[in-house]
Amino acid sequence: MVGLFKQKNSSNIVTLFLLAFFLKLPIFLSVPKPILRANDGPIYKWLMIFLNEVYTVFPVVISFIVLSIHITIALLIARLINNNKFVVKPNFLSAMSYILISSFIKEFNYLSAPLIATLLLVLSFISIYNTYHQSKSNNNILLAGFLIGLAALVFTPAFGLTLGVFICLAVLKPFKLNEWLVLALGIICPFYFYGSFLYLTDQWNRFILYSAVILLVLRFKVFQFSY
Repeated sequence: MVGLFKQKNSSNIVTLFLLAFFLKLPIFLSVPKPILRANDGPIYKWLMIFLNEVYTVFPVVISFIVLSIHITIALLIARLINNNKFVVKPNFLSAMSYILISSFIKEFNYLSAPLIATLLLVLSFISIYNTYHQSKSNNNILLAGFLIGLAALVFTPAFGLTLGVFICLAVLKPFKLNEWLVLALGIICPFYFYGSFLYLTDQWNRFILYSAVILLVLRFKVFQFSY
């Protein structure tokens, strides 16, 4: 099996799909209902309204959404590694590894906020890494920040990874204050739009509550790190 993914060709995409389908077969045989948890963000809570309707009418669609997200993440990881020459010879081993590892993570075996947030986080880190090859990279930096902020609105603990994006930017590029401000602006943008929507719909208290939850998450993360 490993030997099949040591080369980069179009047939490996089909093989990857078959592998993912085989490993995720249980969610097709018994479709798990989308679960809403305490740490899930407001965007996922809104999305749950639609997902529950889909689950009621045609539940297998949920399974295909999960499978599609996994394959997309796997291909994005493989593209990042191959395009930036992290390995000597381009291959799909990283994509295969992701599919295998994700099968051991409970939250990744059904449609959940962490799964959707992971897709956004992968896209964010790809955007921030693309800045390494660019002299003018404000667009990618802004996009990376925006995706991190969006991921936090899907799954609140994802906000803790904002520090990781700043570290990546510091490692990949010389310090430029304007780039750091652009990154911070990108992170803030989704919260600005969310807060504006709540303010215009007279639900400002919900934004204050959500901000408090984020602060608690960050405080807990800092406590864990210091411990």
